[in-house]
Amino acid sequence: MALYGLSMVLPPEGVPAIDAVRMIVSVLLAPFQVAVPALCYVRLRELKGSAEMAPGEAPYEENGSSALPVRPPARLRWPLVAAVLPGLLYGGFIVVNPLSLANVIDNAISGPDLDRSRPTAQIAFGPAGRPVIMIADGLPQLTFCGDGTCASHSTTTLEEYFDLHPAATVIADGTLVVAGWVGTGGDRMELEMFSCRPQGCAKRSVRPLRVAEKGWLHVHAAAVATPDGIAIASIAPSSDRSTASAELTLCRDVTCANPRTTRLGGTDPDSTDVNVDNRILAVTATADGRPVVAYIERVTGKVTVATCDSPTCAHPIVHPHDPSSQTYGWRYRSLRLQIAVRPDSRPVLVYNGDDHDDEDSTQILICTDTTCSGTPRRVEVRELDAIGAPGLALDPRGRLLLAGYYVGRDDLSLIMLVCEDDGCTRRTAIRLIQGLASAGHLDFAVGPDHLPHLVWFGRANTEDDNFFHMLTCPDIRCGRG
Repeated sequence: MALYGLSMVLPPEGVPAIDAVRMIVSVLLAPFQVAVPALCYVRLRELKGSAEMAPGEAPYEENGSSALPVRPPARLRWPLVAAVLPGLLYGGFIVVNPLSLANVIDNAISGPDLDRSRPTAQIAFGPAGRPVIMIADGLPQLTFCGDGTCASHSTTTLEEYFDLHPAATVIADGTLVVAGWVGTGGDRMELEMFSCRPQGCAKRSVRPLRVAEKGWLHVHAAAVATPDGIAIASIAPSSDRSTASAELTLCRDVTCANPRTTRLGGTDPDSTDVNVDNRILAVTATADGRPVVAYIERVTGKVTVATCDSPTCAHPIVHPHDPSSQTYGWRYRSLRLQIAVRPDSRPVLVYNGDDHDDEDSTQILICTDTTCSGTPRRVEVRELDAIGAPGLALDPRGRLLLAGYYVGRDDLSLIMLVCEDDGCTRRTAIRLIQGLASAGHLDFAVGPDHLPHLVWFGRANTEDDNFFHMLTCPDIRCGRG
């Protein structure tokens, strides 16, 4: 009855404080039910004993009336201790955490009815801080979370097919904006914008933002919301596919009736398979609204960073950075580049290493200034793996957080890697979920609530099929202090 009453009063599962209350009450119920009849029995014996006169005792007068001596009730504390002790032990274990266990909330948000074997996903946040998740499965599925942990959510589908992962961002009114390349026949591709809400999606751009005549499987897009509107980065090949160029398009709103486009530079044309994550283009923005774009060449490994001098990006500052070692041959597997900007406006980039190596690695590029003009510091990380690059996020101090998988001989775990300094030379691995049966693509972000949120695709040992999951931590280190 107590649990039923709590379920009627408390919010749904998924809120850490509420879940803790539910668990503690559940732990207390069993000893409480045992203690209540024990207390009743002891009290009855006590009352029976107090009503009887002890041998040799006589009545005495009190205020002119006779009375029987009453034995003071025994001070029985053990039933109370029996009722409270399990809850105290559990609460103490949670607070002290002697085994250094991660404390996470993991909710399944999408079932196994997906077209692709390994769909990609992207997480963004609405004005209220609630996550919005795009699952790129040909026809994108958009999940709008009802709370910070996605314990409740609603899902809609964008009825437009995308061969490659489209861009997604959330604008100030809570609308999810999707910018992606749409095929119009043959190899012709057009970059269009769509808006999505829980009620459905609609095409919003009044005309294509960019056209590529020979663009099928050679085009890319990334988007970010800024205080002045939406910034959309794109890569498309020339008509003969001999070269390609990166551009930045700025829109005041989702219709983009008057776009402002700036050419950022040339790059090698790139192509891959629809089942390979090929997000070689990324964009973010500084606190004052200046877009920062980065892209990587699949063959050479060269990374280019373009920093806008102002929110209008009239004069972008472009710096290419060659790889630390030259590689030869085509990269056949997923290649993903991510970018974030620290509180001091210095960019940091993460991408997965060369697949010609025997062991996968993650490459971190830490820019030494706000325009990434100098040689960035390179850090190689091998503590975690991912299909494509691990998820990238920053803590409130600007230090890196990476999310991926630990792949052992008999262990597949979801882990978070915490950089303990700005250069990520000292790192701590935190296991979030152990004993996975399968794992796929993931995306990672720290939300407006300063909590890590992780979207991952796979199957826990207790599940029968692969699902997309939303994992949320109660603090920046997932309960590991």
